[in-house]
Formats: sequence, structure tokens, C-alpha cells
Amino acid sequence: MKWLRRWTSGIFRPHYLEIVEPGPHRLVIDSSRGEFVFDRRRRIVSRDGRALARFDEVRFVDVARDLDPGAGVDWEVSLYLSLLHRICIGQTQDNTRASIVGARIVGVTGARALGWTRTLRVRK
Repeated sequence: MKWLRRWTSGIFRPHYLEIVEPGPHRLVIDSSRGEFVFDRRRRIVSRDGRALARFDEVRFVDVARDLDPGAGVDWEVSLYLSLLHRICIGQTQDNTRASIVGARIVGVTGARALGWTRTLRVRK
């Protein structure tokens, strides 16, 4: 049922990013990219039940303004594991929501924040 909800949400609301469980041992974020779980006890980041990275592999958390003339202005929250390996957590049009999500991820993973106000990325 999650895939159906995500698919129908994608039709009416193409980009969304929500914290659904802000607990002390687990941060759960639902987005148009999937459900991400940041498990503080296991120190693992997973998406839709599949492990993506260990906390010590997450180098930076990036909250970037994404300008695309066809889609408006969105804010994107991403994890950088290396220079070439990035995991997009999700996008939103609300800069405050993106900042809150990014700050929560930094708090739970211990990763560093990367250029939150000056990063500019154009979607391809």
C-alpha cells in the first residue's frame, strides 16, 4: 500500500518531505523518494527497508536550492557518502522544512552540514 500512496501522492504532490517519527533512537522521513529510516542504535540509514549506508559513511548532509525553470524552485536534502556518491532523501518547496529535516539528519548521524544557503544545483 505504501507504493500506491507514494504513486498517487506523486501525481498530486510531486515533491514532498515529511518527518513521520522524530524519536530519540530512530528518525523516519517519508518522501517522494521513499521511506528513510535513520536507526541510531544500529547506526544504519535505510530506504524502504533496505540498508543504504552506515552512519560513519555519511560525510555530509546537504540542503540545496534546486533551480529548474520548468519545475519552479525546490529544496533538496541529500547525503554525501563520497564526492561521487550522493543519496537524495527528498525535495520540498518549503525551505524551512528542508532545513529542519537536514538538521535532524545531522543530529542523528553526526555528519557535517554542507553549504546550506549557497549550494545551487540544476536538475538534468
